[in-house]
Amino acid sequence: VTESAEGAYMQIRRSGNCSYVKVLRKEIPAGITPRLVLNALQAEHHIIRRRGFLLHASFVPWNDRAILFTAPSGTGKSTQADLWRKLRNAEIINGDRVAVTLESSGITAWGIPYCGTSGICQNTQSPLTAIVYLSQAPDTSIYRLSGVRAFRHIWEGCSVNLWNEKD
Repeated sequence: VTESAEGAYMQIRRSGNCSYVKVLRKEIPAGITPRLVLNALQAEHHIIRRRGFLLHASFVPWNDRAILFTAPSGTGKSTQADLWRKLRNAEIINGDRVAVTLESSGITAWGIPYCGTSGICQNTQSPLTAIVYLSQAPDTSIYRLSGVRAFRHIWEGCSVNLWNEKD
């Protein structure tokens, strides 16, 4: 059981192939409807049908192209996106989840209407130029990942919904 800054309590329990999420709070935030929650639960099925996947990442467009920052929770995705906003006057499209699809014109990143604690979610898209995998270290460095190593870091951030085997 975890407590968010807003005072909500969330419990995630896994039993076999099923996961159960229980959110307990005193009041439901404005705009959160049962339809919105149910649509969010099946979002990745719609994205898969469009030849895509849902990635745990922050989305910043730069020079009309998308840069995605992905990493495990708490590593600094939102912090990195906020630095681009402050230092490069970049807009943040989504602070927590991004749809990535294969289009005839190339790979596209999409803002989705669901967001994490950042509260940032805009409905727009850009051609994808980079996925940046962040990790914390005492020294700053950057290098290109490729092959299995790159795939592993992207795969760990993918949202895979196993609760509905029909789709």
